[in-house]
Amino acid sequence: MVSISGHDAGTVTALALARRKRTEVELARLDGEHGKWMARRWGAPEAGTYRSQLNAIDAVVRAGLDQLGAWLGEVDLSSPLGDVYEACRTFDLRLLWLRRVRDFFTEKFDQRDGELADVIHAADELVWSCYHLVLERARELAGIRAGTLPLPFIEPRYSPTTFPADLVPAGLRSEIDEPFLTEHLNRLPVPIVRLQPACVSGPWWLLYAAHEVGHSVQFDLAGKRALVDGYQQLVTQAVSDAGGEAGDAARWGTWSKEIFADIFSVLMMGPWAIWAMVELELQSEAAMGEHRELRPQGAAGHRPARNAAVAIAAVPELAAEAPFDLCLYASEA
Repeated sequence: MVSISGHDAGTVTALALARRKRTEVELARLDGEHGKWMARRWGAPEAGTYRSQLNAIDAVVRAGLDQLGAWLGEVDLSSPLGDVYEACRTFDLRLLWLRRVRDFFTEKFDQRDGELADVIHAADELVWSCYHLVLERARELAGIRAGTLPLPFIEPRYSPTTFPADLVPAGLRSEIDEPFLTEHLNRLPVPIVRLQPACVSGPWWLLYAAHEVGHSVQFDLAGKRALVDGYQQLVTQAVSDAGGEAGDAARWGTWSKEIFADIFSVLMMGPWAIWAMVELELQSEAAMGEHRELRPQGAAGHRPARNAAVAIAAVPELAAEAPFDLCLYASEA
């Protein structure tokens, strides 16, 4: 081996070994921390309630740890020192990313302890009720297999939101090479539903979880975005059939996921879902008239959901069968 900076071959080998050892220590640390977290979670009385979510989180983290450990052991210490450092730096970046992925889920999961426990457990029940009702019906009628139950959490942001399994947040797609990202986080292991802190003092805010769960239902009822794209086509065609111009049809098509989730929330929560939408959306006349990225203008943006609420109020029996029938009809359109 050629000497570097005046060091002999033995010293260079020792430097390479020490560099790899630093990465190995960090790998072992994350492995140990994750193992302790999983042990604590599996030891909790309610562990069985969260079996699918815990297994999904563990599978992603374990797969990353195992692959990084195997690759790190294959680093050739006889290579030029710069090559060894470059390889270890790549491992470090992947390891830091894997820690971010783990923390992304464990920090949200840990809200089930402490001062937020009561409202988070209530959110868990609501999410389960909304998601399970439809997916269980889908299994009975069409053999559709449910995905992992969405995980609700609270964050100091005003608007509730969700990331279904097919939508990986931008923060988890940065500072990581594309091949490793694609292999280990092509989709979220657990969908997430973000709620705002007002849920603690005003539990009625949990109503918004139904809308957010609607997004996961739309993605999970058919593979390869079939229901997402199919419903968009249905909305676009409906606007065209009603005499709308091409631009109007395209705009309403863009809002189709929100329309689906609005109607789903009405089917799950009844007319009170409309009241919750008004609480969140009501602004001055000028603001309500502005074009927005994910909503049609003004009151028209809530017209499909409002019509669904009126129909359910007039014929309550619709609520029992409507959620799955609505989704099935959209997927066949």
